[in-house]
Amino acid sequence: MLTGSGSLYYASNSKTFQDVAPLFWAADTIRQASARMLVFGQSAAKFAPNAKVTRAEYPTILLRSAGYMTEPAAAARFGDVPADSWYARTVAVATGLGLTSGKSPDRYDPGAALTRLEAMVMAGRLMAIARPGKELGEEETARVLNAFGDAKAIPAWARAPLAAAVQAGLIQGIDGSISPNEPLTRSQAAAIAVRVNDWMKS
Repeated sequence: MLTGSGSLYYASNSKTFQDVAPLFWAADTIRQASARMLVFGQSAAKFAPNAKVTRAEYPTILLRSAGYMTEPAAAARFGDVPADSWYARTVAVATGLGLTSGKSPDRYDPGAALTRLEAMVMAGRLMAIARPGKELGEEETARVLNAFGDAKAIPAWARAPLAAAVQAGLIQGIDGSISPNEPLTRSQAAAIAVRVNDWMKS
């Protein structure tokens, strides 16, 4: 199986990892994400729940969760995404769908850590692609986001898709905050993956 780092390992029937404590908040969703083959461990025994998720890894996770892995890929245009890299196709598919974009016209920055804001916006954009015409208006967007103490930290371009993801239950805050500039962790990505997968099947 392909892991986020591009390495292979053979999974056993057990979907538990030695570095995920049974009472860890995301233990169940990590088990589900692994069992559904949405998010893989970094090895057969290690999940690294608190490790950061990169800009290469997250589109792959999101596309797997939505069942969009076979969607047409956009023409390659990023000089830092080698054609033979494990993430080249998923970055191209995600770009073609409009889920993500480069840091510049010719640079994607695949190894950079993804922020929670970026992850949330991508989840919201996925919702709009899967079920178009259900975007939130300004009043509803404000109502959803004002429940969080740091709503003013959310830039205007991100508000509508982020609010849609929150309202659908794909995204949850941390102690009443969105924490948009914090890096997305692998445990958080696993939780989003399972929720997206459930939402797509609902």
